[in-house]
Amino acid sequence: MQDKDRPPDRALILQGGGALGAYEVGALKGFFDKLSKEDRNSKKRKGRPMFDIVAGASIGAVNATILVDNVIHQKNKGADTEKIWEDAIGTLSKFYEKISQRGGTMHPMWWIDNVFLNNLFFKSFWSSWAQIKEFVNKQNEIFYKNSTLSDKEKIQEFIANSPLLGGLYFWIFPDKWGLDATEDLARRYYSYTSSIFLGSPGVLSPAMIQPDLKFLDPFYWTHVFARYNNNPLTQTMKEFCTENFLIKTNRENEQKEPRLLVMAIDVGDFTTPVVFDSFAKKKKDEQYIWYSDYGLGEGTDSQFRIEYNGIEMKHIEASMATPLRYEYPTFNVKNLEDGKITKRTFWDGAFLANTPLRQVMQAHKQYWLERGETDIPELEIFIVNLYPATEKRVPSSPDAIQDRQIDITFHDRTKYEVRIDQMRSDYVEMVNDLKKLAEKHDPKMVEEILEKNSRKQEKDGKFVKKRGLVEEKFSLGRVVYVERIEEAGSTIFAKAFDFSPQTIKNLIDNGEKAAKIAFDKCTKSHEDFYKNR
Repeated sequence: MQDKDRPPDRALILQGGGALGAYEVGALKGFFDKLSKEDRNSKKRKGRPMFDIVAGASIGAVNATILVDNVIHQKNKGADTEKIWEDAIGTLSKFYEKISQRGGTMHPMWWIDNVFLNNLFFKSFWSSWAQIKEFVNKQNEIFYKNSTLSDKEKIQEFIANSPLLGGLYFWIFPDKWGLDATEDLARRYYSYTSSIFLGSPGVLSPAMIQPDLKFLDPFYWTHVFARYNNNPLTQTMKEFCTENFLIKTNRENEQKEPRLLVMAIDVGDFTTPVVFDSFAKKKKDEQYIWYSDYGLGEGTDSQFRIEYNGIEMKHIEASMATPLRYEYPTFNVKNLEDGKITKRTFWDGAFLANTPLRQVMQAHKQYWLERGETDIPELEIFIVNLYPATEKRVPSSPDAIQDRQIDITFHDRTKYEVRIDQMRSDYVEMVNDLKKLAEKHDPKMVEEILEKNSRKQEKDGKFVKKRGLVEEKFSLGRVVYVERIEEAGSTIFAKAFDFSPQTIKNLIDNGEKAAKIAFDKCTKSHEDFYKNR
């Protein structure tokens, strides 16, 4: 059972999602408001960082990096922990304010967002279009109701299977046109499509069209493939980080610095994600070095290793390198099986670990085990989920279908893991309680049971004894999920690329409100759990 006098560690997990990262800034503001009040009333948290671990992928890695960099290099020297984190969150908020300004009045995107898409004519047009669609839909229903052609589904199936009329299927039936777009949704859509050609200042260059010369396809324009340069985002990040950017943190110094974990994937081997770590790893000779192991080779837990000297900007660039980037980051990687070093290519970590809970838990446990601890501190988790798992309506328009596909690809999948780990913790606690009871009656039999092999194997192939399954005491504490909610028809496929000022502001405001609600709900549930133990 967790030591009540030992404060739990806290981990903040930030997903990737482009512009949706602004929602995480709002969530951070909400968490700060709640946690700062909680920590003021707790002697156990005095001098501790607000979050002991901050992990992220893609834009989540960008947010995590700016946050941790500003915490460990605080400009306000001598400030207390609360003020340091407040300033760091404020800096992250200014980062989004900067990228939503669209380069100021000298850039065309400023005029598109603030003038062309924000005027009475644009708004009234979309209100009129919604009324026109409603009228057409009503006439369509009246037609089927008053005609002998009452079986609409059979008619639709006939046309869909017709060689001559099939191509007109989605034009003939108004109910197949998709949901109406509000003026705000239209604003977001046209802001994004304009930025494809003009770029999003401080974030992305204009689209770079790549022709399909592989097949010499003369009709490649029917499936135009656009790629981007997101180096402008790197440059903007540097404005909000320390000049000589390098993150090497240490929990054991006076500042008790937070740990930064950044996710990426090896394009050639994505059996496991690559976790870049601001904490050095302790070797047998007591020296500390930085390295990341990944992949699953034969006879070993890992196949590849990247060595480095703390987290640099190139690691963040790897974490946010989408497949649409014009060129991909590379690292020199050692093959642990044959010792050869080769250059390998890396992509956005969101594809494999957009919610890196497992990686955070492994890093947390490993840190304490390396120091000889078996009674590992409880870990509280704060997750910001940017992609909604549920939706009330089946998507019907092209934009909505693609949007839902993105949601399914990147949404959070950790709730099952949390439930399993909580069950494991309960079983370990129960077994240890029963063990104490059994030792009073037959300690010899208890020892014999604990010395039996479990099914778990170590690197050398030896089986772990059953005592090893109950000696490592680790449990999750509060797990606060902040879920970004979308109403049906309230979003666009390219929501991750909509950096318009109104959208960024709305995301921050909504994130803050949602985080406070989620925090209060989870904290009450957690307190009720401990009351009844």
